[in-house]
Amino acid sequence: MNFYSTFPERPYYKSSVEMGEVVAALKAFPVSKGVKIACYVIFRNESANGKSGINNNYCGFQADSGRWPIQLDKYITGWTAVNERMTGKRRLFLTFADVSGSLAFLIDRIESRGLFVGGTCNVIKHGYIADADDWCRFYWASWVTGDADAKIPSNELKGLMSMYAQGGRVF
Repeated sequence: MNFYSTFPERPYYKSSVEMGEVVAALKAFPVSKGVKIACYVIFRNESANGKSGINNNYCGFQADSGRWPIQLDKYITGWTAVNERMTGKRRLFLTFADVSGSLAFLIDRIESRGLFVGGTCNVIKHGYIADADDWCRFYWASWVTGDADAKIPSNELKGLMSMYAQGGRVF
Protein backbone atom coordinates (compact mmCIF):
# COMPACT_ATOMS: atom_id res chain seq x y z
CA MET A 1 0.00 0.00 0.00
CA ASN A 2 1.25 3.47 -0.85
CA PHE A 3 0.81 5.71 2.19
CA TYR A 4 1.98 8.68 0.07
CA SER A 5 -0.31 8.33 -2.96
CA THR A 6 -1.25 12.03 -2.69
CA PHE A 7 2.39 12.89 -3.40
CA PRO A 8 3.65 12.69 -6.99
CA GLU A 9 5.33 9.58 -8.31
CA ARG A 10 8.89 10.41 -9.34
CA PRO A 11 11.03 8.55 -11.86
CA TYR A 12 13.71 6.51 -10.10
CA TYR A 13 17.31 7.67 -10.22
CA LYS A 14 20.35 6.60 -8.26
CA SER A 15 21.68 9.53 -6.28
CA SER A 16 25.04 10.08 -4.65
CA VAL A 17 26.61 12.81 -2.58
CA GLU A 18 30.12 13.55 -1.36
CA MET A 19 30.57 13.12 2.38
CA GLY A 20 32.05 16.64 2.59
CA GLU A 21 28.67 18.00 1.47
CA VAL A 22 26.93 15.81 4.05
CA VAL A 23 29.20 17.08 6.83
CA ALA A 24 28.64 20.71 5.81
CA ALA A 25 24.87 20.18 5.75
CA LEU A 26 24.92 18.44 9.15
CA LYS A 27 26.95 21.25 10.70
CA ALA A 28 24.13 23.67 9.77
CA PHE A 29 21.49 21.76 11.75
CA PRO A 30 20.80 23.14 15.26
CA VAL A 31 21.03 19.75 17.01
CA SER A 32 23.38 18.30 19.61
CA LYS A 33 26.78 16.86 18.78
CA GLY A 34 25.50 13.41 19.79
CA VAL A 35 22.66 13.62 17.27
CA LYS A 36 25.00 14.87 14.53
CA ILE A 37 27.43 12.00 15.12
CA ALA A 38 24.60 9.44 15.14
CA CYS A 39 23.25 10.93 11.91
CA TYR A 40 26.72 10.91 10.33
CA VAL A 41 27.30 7.23 11.17
CA ILE A 42 23.83 6.05 10.16
CA PHE A 43 24.03 8.02 6.92
CA ARG A 44 27.45 6.56 6.07
CA ASN A 45 26.41 3.03 6.95
CA GLU A 46 23.04 3.09 5.19
CA SER A 47 24.19 4.89 2.04
CA ALA A 48 27.62 3.33 1.45
CA ASN A 49 29.26 6.67 2.28
CA GLY A 50 26.81 8.64 0.17
CA LYS A 51 27.22 6.47 -2.93
CA SER A 52 23.87 4.63 -2.75
CA GLY A 53 20.79 6.83 -2.65
CA ILE A 54 17.36 6.55 -4.20
CA ASN A 55 16.20 10.00 -5.33
CA ASN A 56 18.17 11.65 -2.47
CA ASN A 57 16.80 9.11 0.03
CA TYR A 58 19.99 7.76 1.61
CA CYS A 59 18.49 5.72 4.46
CA GLY A 60 15.79 3.67 2.75
CA PHE A 61 12.75 5.53 4.10
CA GLN A 62 9.75 3.82 2.54
CA ALA A 63 6.34 4.99 1.38
CA ASP A 64 4.74 1.55 1.67
CA SER A 65 5.62 0.62 5.27
CA GLY A 66 3.26 3.06 7.02
CA ARG A 67 2.69 6.77 7.44
CA TRP A 68 5.56 8.75 8.93
CA PRO A 69 4.77 11.61 11.34
CA ILE A 70 3.00 14.44 9.51
CA GLN A 71 5.68 17.01 10.44
CA LEU A 72 8.07 15.15 8.09
CA ASP A 73 5.90 15.76 5.00
CA LYS A 74 7.66 19.09 4.37
CA TYR A 75 10.85 17.20 3.42
CA ILE A 76 9.19 14.71 1.05
CA THR A 77 8.91 15.50 -2.67
CA GLY A 78 7.20 12.27 -3.72
CA TRP A 79 7.80 8.55 -4.01
CA THR A 80 9.35 6.12 -6.45
CA ALA A 81 9.10 2.37 -7.05
CA VAL A 82 12.28 0.29 -6.93
CA ASN A 83 13.06 -3.38 -6.55
CA GLU A 84 14.65 -3.78 -3.13
CA ARG A 85 18.33 -4.73 -3.27
CA MET A 86 18.21 -7.57 -0.73
CA THR A 87 14.81 -9.16 -1.48
CA GLY A 88 14.18 -8.14 -5.09
CA LYS A 89 10.62 -7.15 -4.09
CA ARG A 90 9.05 -3.99 -5.51
CA ARG A 91 9.03 -1.34 -2.80
CA LEU A 92 8.01 2.29 -2.66
CA PHE A 93 10.61 4.76 -1.40
CA LEU A 94 10.18 8.38 -0.38
CA THR A 95 11.99 10.97 -2.47
CA PHE A 96 13.72 14.15 -1.31
CA ALA A 97 14.79 17.30 -3.15
CA ASP A 98 18.34 17.13 -1.81
CA VAL A 99 20.57 15.67 0.87
CA SER A 100 19.41 18.24 3.46
CA GLY A 101 15.83 16.93 3.29
CA SER A 102 17.05 13.38 3.74
CA LEU A 103 19.22 14.45 6.70
CA ALA A 104 16.39 16.43 8.34
CA PHE A 105 14.17 13.35 8.09
CA LEU A 106 16.94 11.17 9.57
CA ILE A 107 17.62 13.63 12.40
CA ASP A 108 13.94 13.57 13.33
CA ARG A 109 13.97 9.76 13.45
CA ILE A 110 17.15 9.72 15.61
CA GLU A 111 15.79 12.29 18.06
CA SER A 112 12.36 10.69 18.30
CA ARG A 113 13.92 7.29 19.01
CA GLY A 114 16.44 8.65 21.52
CA LEU A 115 19.15 6.97 19.43
CA PHE A 116 22.14 9.13 20.34
CA VAL A 117 24.73 9.27 23.11
CA GLY A 118 22.96 10.91 26.04
CA GLY A 119 19.57 9.75 24.79
CA THR A 120 17.25 7.09 26.09
CA CYS A 121 16.45 4.69 23.28
CA ASN A 122 12.72 3.99 23.20
CA VAL A 123 12.39 1.45 20.38
CA ILE A 124 12.85 -2.33 20.47
CA LYS A 125 15.94 -2.12 22.70
CA HIS A 126 15.29 0.34 25.52
CA GLY A 127 17.78 2.12 27.72
CA TYR A 128 20.14 4.99 28.30
CA ILE A 129 22.96 5.37 25.77
CA ALA A 130 26.07 6.37 27.72
CA ASP A 131 28.86 6.11 25.14
CA ALA A 132 29.84 5.15 21.59
CA ASP A 133 29.91 1.41 22.39
CA ASP A 134 26.36 1.61 23.77
CA TRP A 135 25.29 3.62 20.74
CA CYS A 136 26.63 1.00 18.31
CA ARG A 137 24.82 -1.80 20.14
CA PHE A 138 21.53 0.12 20.34
CA TYR A 139 21.79 1.14 16.67
CA TRP A 140 22.44 -2.46 15.65
CA ALA A 141 19.52 -3.83 17.65
CA SER A 142 17.00 -1.02 17.14
CA TRP A 143 17.74 0.10 13.58
CA VAL A 144 19.72 -2.52 11.68
CA THR A 145 18.14 -5.78 12.87
CA GLY A 146 14.96 -4.79 14.72
CA ASP A 147 15.82 -7.42 17.32
CA ALA A 148 16.43 -6.37 20.94
CA ASP A 149 18.53 -9.49 21.52
CA ALA A 150 20.70 -9.10 18.41
CA LYS A 151 24.43 -9.31 19.06
CA ILE A 152 26.51 -7.10 16.83
CA PRO A 153 29.29 -9.02 15.05
CA SER A 154 32.74 -7.84 16.12
CA ASN A 155 33.70 -6.68 12.61
CA GLU A 156 30.52 -4.55 12.41
CA LEU A 157 31.16 -3.11 15.87
CA LYS A 158 34.73 -2.23 14.90
CA GLY A 159 33.56 -0.47 11.71
CA LEU A 160 30.81 1.47 13.48
CA MET A 161 33.16 2.48 16.31
CA SER A 162 35.64 3.75 13.73
CA MET A 163 32.96 5.82 11.98
CA TYR A 164 31.75 7.09 15.36
CA ALA A 165 35.26 8.24 16.28
CA GLN A 166 35.59 9.99 12.90
CA GLY A 167 32.25 11.72 13.52
CA GLY A 168 33.51 12.85 16.91
CA ARG A 169 36.51 14.50 15.25
CA VAL A 170 34.35 16.14 12.55
CA PHE A 171 31.75 17.58 14.93
